[in-house]
Amino acid sequence: MSFITVADGYFQKDGKPWVPVGINYLPHYCCGNWFEHWREEEILRDLDKMAGLGLNSVRTPVFWSYFEPQPRTYNLEYVEKYRKFIGFCRERGLYVMPFFLVGICTGFFPPPYSPGESMYSGPMLELEKEHLQAFARHFADEPQVFIWDLSDEPYYVESVPGHDDPDAHGYRRPSKREAAVAWVAELAAALRAADPNHPITLGFDNSSVQLYNGFETEELTPHLDVMSHCLYLCPSREEAAINLYPAFTTRLYDVGLPVFLHEGPGMPQSTGDARLVEGRYRTGIYGSVAAGNCGVMPWCFTDYDQEIRGSWPLEEQPHEAVFGILEPDRTEKLQAGVLREFAGFAASFDWEAWHRSPDEAVLVYPGRFYSRVRREGLFPRLFFNYLCLSGCGLCADLCREDAPWDDFPQVVFPIPGLLRASTWERARRYVDQGGTLLISGPEIVFPDKAGFLGVEIKGQRKAGAGADLTVAGAAARFAMPEVLPVIETLGASVLAGTADSPLVFANSYGRGRVVWSALDLGGLLSQVSLESGEASGLMKLMREITVFPGKRKLLHSATDWVEVRQWSHRSGPEAVFFILNPRPREIIPEYLADHRLKNIRLLQDDSPVSLEKTVLQPWEVMVLRAGVESGDG
Repeated sequence: MSFITVADGYFQKDGKPWVPVGINYLPHYCCGNWFEHWREEEILRDLDKMAGLGLNSVRTPVFWSYFEPQPRTYNLEYVEKYRKFIGFCRERGLYVMPFFLVGICTGFFPPPYSPGESMYSGPMLELEKEHLQAFARHFADEPQVFIWDLSDEPYYVESVPGHDDPDAHGYRRPSKREAAVAWVAELAAALRAADPNHPITLGFDNSSVQLYNGFETEELTPHLDVMSHCLYLCPSREEAAINLYPAFTTRLYDVGLPVFLHEGPGMPQSTGDARLVEGRYRTGIYGSVAAGNCGVMPWCFTDYDQEIRGSWPLEEQPHEAVFGILEPDRTEKLQAGVLREFAGFAASFDWEAWHRSPDEAVLVYPGRFYSRVRREGLFPRLFFNYLCLSGCGLCADLCREDAPWDDFPQVVFPIPGLLRASTWERARRYVDQGGTLLISGPEIVFPDKAGFLGVEIKGQRKAGAGADLTVAGAAARFAMPEVLPVIETLGASVLAGTADSPLVFANSYGRGRVVWSALDLGGLLSQVSLESGEASGLMKLMREITVFPGKRKLLHSATDWVEVRQWSHRSGPEAVFFILNPRPREIIPEYLADHRLKNIRLLQDDSPVSLEKTVLQPWEVMVLRAGVESGDG
């Protein structure tokens, strides 16, 4: 058997793309070191159930204290149990993803002999490197292991009770970006020295892009083979936003490596709304993979037994007891059916033949995004500007300002005030050569505002608490900033504004177009329900100020909040469309279909589909296949 490798955006098995569809595993009877509480019959029944669901992979921890009870003293009984577990998995076609430096998921933090110093440097880092090497050497020649995970949610790897940093939530973080990068680099190098055969990743967690903790995706890519991430913590309670969030995180984490959802979707079923959890699983799994994730492993396999829910750590975090796709007795919840369905889809889909079509827009965020994300509330601003595009039918990518973005048909600056001067000069050249630039927010750092924007900023005036903003011909009330700019047009057209203040402008520049909103469009959207008339007005405005380049996507939704993602065939004139309804109600979407599309049918059974009459059920994902007349798609 050959090793799993990484190439062309995927894990590779025998030279062909292999998509892990698996589960995170701790048995129902133990929220912690289950190897110490080994119940072979229960473990075998669990693995049989995984295989029965059609899964091909499982992720489970390496418990440091059990393997290494004293520094450099190793428990070989544990090694043999882990080897036995891997053998059981091999018999059932399950690949294994071990993860080191276990953190929040079990409450197991550093070993008891930790000297109390930082986990990210010094003597503890040396112990960590030796720990990883000592364990990995036992499995360096084991092809059933498909990847090593350096740490589960590294932000939580070191507990510091009583820590008073409000951004740290009781955990010490690396002092700065350089410390986090050095920590990952040294761990990865040590692991590769012991085992050159397996890829390496880091169990990145969502809080790293919402609460700055030193870990920055772009800085870690030189040391990893895959960028792995969790799927929790959507900054909205809106159902449509929650279910479009998986695609957003996928594009945010795509920084040059394959993107892998190693822990998600995950949702505790404590509300009693089983259909809600099922729907979020479906939109989360299909939405993230359609956006570019190369695999999914939800958290987690089963709920925990009632008799252990009063013990640590479940006593302190009771929601952790009910994340399972199964009840403790292995009765399936509805989300287990979603995972089985997707496992069947993944096994039958030709990942080698199809590729994700380029996105139609890109949101460019500042190079200083991470270091200022918490203090200046940048993450919601980025996400809600993304929703402004997604809600009106556009698929958008995300990239840092120093990455390539000039070849996108349209570029969005959602946080313009923190961009570098060189980025504004790139933007000027981009528009001059025919691009469309949308600037969302009042902070313009550009020397020739009048020529570029077609307006002159004359000063400021105080605004009331709220005002009617005329958007797309209709008035909607929004909260306003304390002051508004006083703006005089010098050739730009006015697209929206209050009764006495024009605020959104479009200007021709060179061969392209600049649209400037003196209000943060994402901030406006975050004020209102996505189902409201105000949000509908904003989506009309977005459709007016953006472009829909047919060569990039041949099918668009004309209905708010219905997402359509296109994949194209590598060698023939065909396209696949993932159509996602993120809302808890049925709809009959309207579409903008390119005239070149023909013979539209369901991918799963090849039955013909009429776009005009197709009903999307709550949280439904429909996958279509179509021919393309000219072959340009």
